[in-house]
Amino acid sequence: MIQFLFSILILSTLTIYGQNEQELKQITNNQTQSSSTLSYLDAAILGTIQGITEFLPISSTGHLIITNHILHSNSNTPPPQKTFDDKENENDSIKNASDSYLIVIQGGTFLAVLFFYWKRIRSILSGLLGRNPKGQKLARNILLAFLPAAITGLLFGKLIEKYLFSPHTIMIALILGALLMFNIEKLKILLKIPPPQNPNTDLEDLTIWQSLTIGGLQCLAMCPGTSRSMVTILGGYLSGLTISKAAEFSFLLGFITLSSATTYKLLTEGTNISRVLSLGPTIFGCSIAFITGAIVIKWLINFLNSHGLSLFAWYRLFLALAIFFFIK
Repeated sequence: MIQFLFSILILSTLTIYGQNEQELKQITNNQTQSSSTLSYLDAAILGTIQGITEFLPISSTGHLIITNHILHSNSNTPPPQKTFDDKENENDSIKNASDSYLIVIQGGTFLAVLFFYWKRIRSILSGLLGRNPKGQKLARNILLAFLPAAITGLLFGKLIEKYLFSPHTIMIALILGALLMFNIEKLKILLKIPPPQNPNTDLEDLTIWQSLTIGGLQCLAMCPGTSRSMVTILGGYLSGLTISKAAEFSFLLGFITLSSATTYKLLTEGTNISRVLSLGPTIFGCSIAFITGAIVIKWLINFLNSHGLSLFAWYRLFLALAIFFFIK
């Protein structure tokens, strides 16, 4: 299955690359900041980065903002269809729509979770209907972990996008996250958290308080560069789950978080996005995110069991240094 998905990804990327050679030259030369649509090549790049980085503890939003910055889609130029009398949307800009697209493209990755964890999700749905006791407990834990981020996003989402979506914020968050990952075992000792007594402890065994704690940590990930995956995996690990089970909980929590964020963004910013971004490239980018996200989900669990988090911590430091020296 993984080989099949990877083959589709390579074929799609090569096809779009061949069809958009002129678009690549335009991006590279950066002759103008007035481009009014997201090209298929842009969508392929952003979709690939989103799918690869969403479930890794390295911050997908941070990578997308940096990529957006490099592709020069951070222009404050108003959408070309805007008229002088369009007072309601006077703050619209290509940058705003591009930032919104970075949320919408997450739709592809939550579909990847649905693809791999359908049995778990079906169990959750059965639990919500009172037909599956274990599914009911898991649904409770997922919803409790989702609640803090939902409230924080509704109250402060606009301010976060306005003031924190910048390369310098990402650089600082990457460094702090790396230091946390390097010292997670010391933190467990400091907090007097015992190692998992039972490696078979499952996601529905989390307590209400542990679920809320993981949800509270997820709020930190609204700052780009932090990584939703990182804080929820570490939160699950500190709550007594094995690192692989913590990653599984992170995937399922990501399903409801990303699907809600994408739906909310489409409802609130859909008009602005449609004025600036074409439907075809948007859907294509989400499709690429789905394929790459599926590949990463399959790979990550085995990798964490064998190697832990240190490689990702080193990568975060390397990326932070690259931002410091090359992104102005």
